[in-house]
Parts: sequence; C-alpha cells; structure tokens
Amino acid sequence: MKNNFILIHKHKLFYRIKYFFIFTAIICSINICYSLDFDGEIINRDDNSIQCRTFNSLDSKRNVNAFVYSKSKIVYLPGSNTSIINEWEKIGEIQIPPSDSQPIIAEILNEQNPLAIERGDMFTLLPNQPPVFDSVKIPGTLIPPSTRVFVRLSVSDPENDPTHIKWASSQGHWLKNSTRSNINYFVAPSETGKTDLIFSVFDEYGAKTEKTMPINIGDNSANDLYKLQNTFFEPKSTANFYIDTFVDKSGNIFVLQRNSLQVYSPQGYLRKDIRAEIANAIRVKVDSENNIYILDKEKKAVLKLNQDGKLLIVFKDRYNEGDMLKIENPIDFALDNNGNVYLLEQLLCRVLVFDKDGNMNGAIGAKGNNPGQFTNPLSIKFDKNKLFVLDAGDLKIKIFNTHFSLIDEIILSDRFNYSDIIIDSNTDVLYTLGNLSEKGSTQGYVSKINLSTKESKAISTISTSKNTVLFNGNLDLDGNILVTTQSPGPILMVDSNGSLRGQFLMEDPEKNAAISAGPLGTIYFECDKSIKRMNFFGWVDQSYAVDEKLLFMCVDNEDFLYFIDKNSKKIQIFDQNGNHTKDIALSLTPKEKVIGLGVNSDKNVYILTNALDIIKYSVQGTQESKENLQTFSIQNYNITWKNNTPSQCFVDKDGNFYVIEKSREKALFFSRDFSNNFALKGDFKKISDISVDIYGNIYLLDSTLKSVFKYSPNGNLKREIDLKNDIKKPTRLTVFGDGEIIIYDDITRKLFLFK
Repeated sequence: MKNNFILIHKHKLFYRIKYFFIFTAIICSINICYSLDFDGEIINRDDNSIQCRTFNSLDSKRNVNAFVYSKSKIVYLPGSNTSIINEWEKIGEIQIPPSDSQPIIAEILNEQNPLAIERGDMFTLLPNQPPVFDSVKIPGTLIPPSTRVFVRLSVSDPENDPTHIKWASSQGHWLKNSTRSNINYFVAPSETGKTDLIFSVFDEYGAKTEKTMPINIGDNSANDLYKLQNTFFEPKSTANFYIDTFVDKSGNIFVLQRNSLQVYSPQGYLRKDIRAEIANAIRVKVDSENNIYILDKEKKAVLKLNQDGKLLIVFKDRYNEGDMLKIENPIDFALDNNGNVYLLEQLLCRVLVFDKDGNMNGAIGAKGNNPGQFTNPLSIKFDKNKLFVLDAGDLKIKIFNTHFSLIDEIILSDRFNYSDIIIDSNTDVLYTLGNLSEKGSTQGYVSKINLSTKESKAISTISTSKNTVLFNGNLDLDGNILVTTQSPGPILMVDSNGSLRGQFLMEDPEKNAAISAGPLGTIYFECDKSIKRMNFFGWVDQSYAVDEKLLFMCVDNEDFLYFIDKNSKKIQIFDQNGNHTKDIALSLTPKEKVIGLGVNSDKNVYILTNALDIIKYSVQGTQESKENLQTFSIQNYNITWKNNTPSQCFVDKDGNFYVIEKSREKALFFSRDFSNNFALKGDFKKISDISVDIYGNIYLLDSTLKSVFKYSPNGNLKREIDLKNDIKKPTRLTVFGDGEIIIYDDITRKLFLFK
C-alpha cells in the first residue's frame, strides 16, 4: 500500500452535487506529497488546509479514482455497510461532479476513527452522459383539433443525474413549457394537418437529448364507443378528513384518510380505494418499487403494503418478546433508499430504526434538552443520507447523519406552532408548515429555509378555520407543496414561491349544479355561492364569487367565463386568470327574464328571454341584433310558441342555437342566420341539458331515461349512451371539444367523465 494517505473523519465525508466539492480530512503523520494529477492548481496551503482550483467544464465530470480504506470497527458509506477489524481494508471509492472552477477544500483536523483515501492517480476527466428517451406515451397519432391529450415520457440518465424537460410543438401548445416531472398535456391546434411534438431533456450539467414525434390533427369521431373513464368528488365525511398525501415517481397522488387510502392518477382519476388493514392512519409514503407504507396510530406500527393493498411487513416493537424499546405514540416515519424505516416516537422522544425486513436495530435520541435529545418531536424526513427531525418543543430542526450522530441544527422562529417539514432535494430547500402562535389564530404559514445559508422566510399565508392548523405536507414532481389541514376541507397546492395554485378534492357541487366545459379540458361547476374551475389534473385552480343563485354560465374558446346570477341585470365576464374584465348591462323589461346564455368563437354573447327574443351583444358589450323565435317555423315539426316558452338554450362556437322547449320533450336547432332550423327526433321523457362538440355533433341528456342521445350536425341520431349502470340521477351535461362527456349526478353529487 502506498504511504501517501489523506485520512478522513467518518462523520465529515460529503459533497455538494452542483457547484463545488468539500471534504474534511486528517493529514497522517507520514509524509504527504502535495502534488495533484489533474487540470488545476493549488491556490493555498498551510498546516491546516489545502485549497485547489479545477478547470473542468460543465460538460464533463471529475471522477476521483481514490480508494477508501478504514480500520474502525464499523464504517458506513453510501451503498456500503462493511465491518472491519484491526486492519486497513478497501471499502469503496468516491466520485466528484464538476466543480465549476470553485476551490476544492481539504481541512486538516485531529485524527479520530479515520478513513483513508489513497491518493495515487486521483483525478481523471469523464464525459457527462446525456439523458436517454425510453418511450413516449400518447393516445394515438390522430388527435382531434382543439382538444387536449395526456402525454407521458419515460426518460433516464446513465449517471442518475436529475433531469428536467422542455416541451415544444410546431403548432398547438403545452399546458406547461418546462417541468421536472415527465407528464404534461398537449392542446392540439384548431387546424387539421401534421404537427411535430418536440421534447428536450436536460440533465443538471446541461447535457441535452431531443426527440421529435410527428402526429396528425384530424377527425377521429368515428370511434363512437363510450365508457366511464373517471369520477370526480368522491363521497366525504366530516369525521373523515384528509390526513396526508404523497406523490410517487409516476405522478400518482396518494390521499390518506383515517381508515382508507385513495390513489389518483396524474389526471385526477380515482384508480384505487384501499381500506383493508387500515385502522387509524396518519402518514403515507411510497418507495421506488411502488410499495406503500402507512403509519397506523392505533396499531402503533408502520404497515408495508403492495400496490393492491396486500399486507407485506409490519414494522412494530417486540416489547412483549423482550425488546426494551417500546412504541407508545408514533407520529411520523421516514424511508431511506435501502428500505430502512425510521419511526418517530413522540411521547418517548426518540427515533426507532428498522431494517427493510422489519427488524428493529436500535434508537436515536431520548427526552431532554441535551444535544441529540428531543422535547416534542413531530416530523422526520430522510434526504441525502441525513435525518431531519422537527422538534417543536425545542424550536429546532435537528440533523443527524446515518451513524445517528447530531451534525447540525436549524433554529426556528417562536412565531409559529410547527406541524411538519418538507425537503426539496433538487433545490436544497426545506419548508416548514405551521400556524401563528397566537391563540385562536386562523393564519397558516409555509416558510422556506435555504439549507446552505439557513436563511428563513415565510412565503405563504393560508387562511384556515378557527382552531384549525396546517397539518401535513409533501411535494409533487414539480416542486409544489401539497398541504392538508386538521379539519374537513380540500388538499391545497402551494408553489415554491408561496402562491396558492389549486385545491384538490374540495367540497361537492351544489344541488342541481350548473356545469360547463372549457376549451382546455377545464370544468366549471357551481359550488357554495361561487363557480369553481377544475383543471386537467382535478385541481380547482380558480373560484369566482356569485352574489346570488347562479342562473346561467358559459365559457368561450379562450377560457373566459360568462355568467348571470339570479338578481343581476348584467353578464359578468372573467378572464382565464380569474380577473373580472367587464360587465354587459341587459336592457330588459320587469317581466322579461333570461332563460339562456351563450357565446360564440368571435366572443359575441347571446341571451334568450322568456319573450322568445334572441339578443346578440358584441365583444364590446353593445347590442347588435334582436330576433324573435315566433317569426320562424320549425321544419318537420308543428309547434306553437304561445304559452310554451323554452326552458333552456345552448349556443355553439359558430353562433347556432339549440333550444329545449318548456315540456322538455322537444329540442330544436336554429342556424346562426336562422336560415335553417329543425327538431331533433326522439321519444324523450325529460330533456335536462344539451351540448355540442367541435364537430357539431349534438348531445341531449334525458334525466328520466338516464341516457345521452348523440346526433349528427344534420340532426340524425348516431347513438344512445346508456347511463343507468353508472348514474342515479343525471341532471346536467357538458361536452369537451372532442366529444368527452361530463355528467353531473344530483344524488351522489359527483361528476362522471365518459370517453
């Protein structure tokens, strides 16, 4: 063995991933040669430290061809668990990423439990390998115009570098232009023809891989088979609110309640409802192999389940079998990369350590105020071979290495009552959740701590109900924070800047709620004296206040919302960001009432009154025309308008009118210039709603027959879609541009999506 060693204290070996490398070293008493075989220079050296500067570029990596030795009894390195007694033994080697010309610092400390690095041929340049595309999943290569499709990429990096994706297209647009996650929505252009989807994947060192996928934009409406795809607004109980969330590597959302776990797809579709084995759950996590871990407070154990909810392992104490360590009040747990479980015990103030097979290997901490002890531990996280424990009683976050030695502390403000911590590994940021310490405070706060500088600031204020606090939090794939509260209510999404981005699984729609589909897959629905907008992923991202009972609403092709409430004599207009843009005043007599509202692709607004007047308003809000339905005859149908006022109407993007008459047994079509009109034929019982897709196909919902009737633009019946097996009382209908159908059930108060 060579005599030129750098000896490294085993608790001080670490490196920063992005910009520079730091290690703490001990110089042995033997003679050390300060020569370095790499592109760089020694910029400073003394009895205590060496500083070197490297010149490698960001498109290459430095690999330390340095072998690590030890003569301590047990040594832990990333990926190593080696027992060594009384002699030097090689146990691994270290890799250094690009240093971006920043100094490499080796600080000399006194020798204690040393590791050794053999210098030798220490540094060589290795080229950075670019990311790799494994697959692109898209629902077919023929996409209808103006519709949105869900796209999932499968990408990997040969060196497991973090990646991000930029999304582009020759026509159309993406919901997000850049993401850390591998999922997105593409909104097709309105024109038919060929379009290229362009995916660019970057690693953190700038290496790039690009892929172009051609698709065709055209009519695929020949596929006319419908099946239930999803439901929104699952039943909720005021005693069974949301406890915790977790987002796995595929973007699936796991939502934990006291005695159940729901699994939602990235699009917000309910995939699974797991109830077996769960008694009083308080935390959930998912490992890299898609196994589910649930902390059950009643069972005082962590349950490991497979994807179908089958119990695999129980992590619990063996106190009755002679174990000295008991679990009394478990509050949280963490997983490391090897499947080990770290269970946080609140009452006894310690962390119990289990291996991946459920065997208890020991404990960290005890009750007290000394270093490494706890007074009121509430949350634990594992990140980059460190354990972070929130001690709310001591107002500190205590950081331990994998040898369970306390290596650092973060002091917290006394302004807040803390409940949870969340770590974003990609940005080296830690978030805290909590409420103001003032008694009765209804203000919840998300604070952001830079782990390098320990600088902290409150980034978000969330109003909560009285005596309610922010509860648990986790990150989604794009670094947004998902927050639950200690009361019935929705799951909140807060971005890294503290802005509230949306709500998931919120309160149910109103009884007989009005619904409307936006052009980009958004759904608008009536709820608690407001209109809510739900985006592609099932998150409610906008809310519009309604003074009185909502009468009518519609959405234009740019996702602008138009609505009229009960006592209003005006049409209120909001843009896609929720900003109130203008009002259109309605000049109606005291006896006149609006019975229908619509908008075409030119943003002309139409209303239908009980006097059978169709009034058109320009985009500026001025009245442009007024026609009366009594002046038009209906082809192939004998109808007398007197005392038979229409009950509802719909206006499509071309300005054509579709009218349901008062008995709800007849539906009529009027072209934009009234040159063509006809009745839709059918033996209807009670037509409750009407809508049209981008191809002009007409959809009628009969709530008595529990069926949707689909007609061609010329009024020919194409298909009857039976809802009896899925829906109890369908009352409302809306259709996305490509013909996806949304039905509202007035009994279960759910939305059903049929594709």
